[in-house]
Amino acid sequence: MPRINCSTNTKPTIGIIGSNGKFGRSLTEHFCGAGYSVIGSDISTALTNNHVVADADVVIIAVDIYSTQEVIREIAPLMRKDQLLMDITSVKRMPCDCMLESASSVIGAHPMWNPNNSWDGQKVVLCPIRPGKWLEWVCDFFSEQQVNVNVKSPEAHDKSSAMVQGIPHAQSLIGVDAMRRLDADMKDTYSMSSPIYEIRLGMMGRLLAQDPRLYAGIMMFNDETLKVLGAMSASLNEIIEIIKQQDVDRFVAFFKKNAEYLGSFTTESMEKTNKLIASWKEG
Repeated sequence: MPRINCSTNTKPTIGIIGSNGKFGRSLTEHFCGAGYSVIGSDISTALTNNHVVADADVVIIAVDIYSTQEVIREIAPLMRKDQLLMDITSVKRMPCDCMLESASSVIGAHPMWNPNNSWDGQKVVLCPIRPGKWLEWVCDFFSEQQVNVNVKSPEAHDKSSAMVQGIPHAQSLIGVDAMRRLDADMKDTYSMSSPIYEIRLGMMGRLLAQDPRLYAGIMMFNDETLKVLGAMSASLNEIIEIIKQQDVDRFVAFFKKNAEYLGSFTTESMEKTNKLIASWKEG
């Protein structure tokens, strides 16, 4: 893409590698809307990655997760000390380690929303591993776009992400696969579902309506995923054993210890899901 000159002052020039992708286009729209000059490169653009690095003050890697490491290592030797290098990958330790091979400032980012959705009220995790002068600027930009900023280390991000994303993704995949193995009739299953279970089935369907390579990358490039899946497997095995033994007291104890772990979040969840159910019924 050519330079989009929206700037009326001395704001930094933004370079987006992967500018034709969904997030690349979304980033271009928001930076341009905020008055920044934006340049970008992609497979079919006249500008190359090298051009972007040469002319931009801030370089953002917005390629798919499978290409992220390769692209970072391609441009890292070209980055200057006065520049900022960022990525928007859904895992953080791998790209952050690669970006540290550059001479530039480094801030990893994980926008926690679908690029087709509005940015208003969304969350972004920032990993400022070598932020230099840039952290305040990045935080201010996202805040001005009505995005809530959460700062974590790459390790803390990946650990939390493995639970926030890995558990529900695995639950959905395993749940649907179990129904497939049992040859369940989805229409009949849905007709027997109360609103909250309609929502659960809807979340399963939502996941499987999307790109499987995206979710493979989210789970496979996060070193914490196997730990989470191992814990899920242990929990499932315990539940299976309890049910085999028809041990009601043990089931109640299992239930209560997990309710105690969640604490007041159980009450908050009940209130929020009641609103969701009411909205679902109205829809």
